Amino acid sequence: MNFALDYICQITIRQRVPFEKVIIGVVDADAQLADNALQRLNAYFSSPRTNITQMRVKMYPHFKNWLQILQDIEFFSINHMTQIMRMYTKTVG
Repeated sequence: MNFALDYICQITIRQRVPFEKVIIGVVDADAQLADNALQRLNAYFSSPRTNITQMRVKMYPHFKNWLQILQDIEFFSINHMTQIMRMYTKTVG
């Protein structure tokens, strides 16, 4: 990710694109975005007050083992509650 960020910064500078016009997204290789993800992100980043955002992670059904079930519990409940607290405290982690 460090290499990718450096690369994006170099291109941004070379093409004289203001950094505030650049949005960088990170998606895990095994992730799948919701159908409305880009519309939701566009709505958030349309506000000049938005500098960073994180989307909620939900494991899709078709679990193959207990690890996937436990990951779903972690992502959808524990991490989601953490994100809600960050919204109230206006912090990021």
